[in-house]
Amino acid sequence: MSRVNNVNTLIYFGENDMAKQGSFTLPPNIKFGVTARSNADYEQEITVLVDGVAEAIFTGIHGLDNEDLGDKVINSGKGNVEVKIKANGNDNDMVSAQVTLADRVNFGLVGSEDWNDSDYNDAIVIINWPVGA
Repeated sequence: MSRVNNVNTLIYFGENDMAKQGSFTLPPNIKFGVTARSNADYEQEITVLVDGVAEAIFTGIHGLDNEDLGDKVINSGKGNVEVKIKANGNDNDMVSAQVTLADRVNFGLVGSEDWNDSDYNDAIVIINWPVGA
């Protein structure tokens, strides 16, 4: 069994901290991956913005079994990455965290709630970097 040392975690969540939910700072001009999933009764629309410009949009009809909505590799531009999620034309409530493992691999994690059952798994977004060699 291997053990990973130097695990650093930065977590943002809470109703009074909504401005930070879904916002991540990445190194500039690197490739990063985005994976989108759905566990919802309603269609989810996930938009990934880089420096304020929509670079990826994932949509899917309801999927109650962790439906894969897709993945994409994107350039980080200046490093300002934001995730926005809607269902039925309304913004979902979101919780997010940025995690670094072994000072090498990074994740931005987003869970969201479409106001149906308060489980925060209706749309799940995973951002990971670095990507490639």
